[in-house]
Amino acid sequence: MRDHRKQARPRLVAGTATRASLPSVSDWDGYGCADAMYEAEARKHARYAVLRGKTRMSAAITDVIGEERARRLITEAMEELHAFEASAEGFFGYNT
Repeated sequence: MRDHRKQARPRLVAGTATRASLPSVSDWDGYGCADAMYEAEARKHARYAVLRGKTRMSAAITDVIGEERARRLITEAMEELHAFEASAEGFFGYNT
């Protein structure tokens, strides 16, 4: 039986521009499974950056995923944060 806790995960290590090698299996949307996992990890880092008030991700992550992709993820994270803040204000009845 396979231990699911030991599956390979993408690693974006601060200070490096290398990724752990993962097999690339075609996915339905044209990305490989490894690319989708890197995308999810980069999206998480973008959300953390936006929550800290940053408008850019670290150079190590940007080197791995590319400048255009990094900008797109930061923009999406900012939009998510603004939508969340707007819904929270509506929920609590705050008017700004």
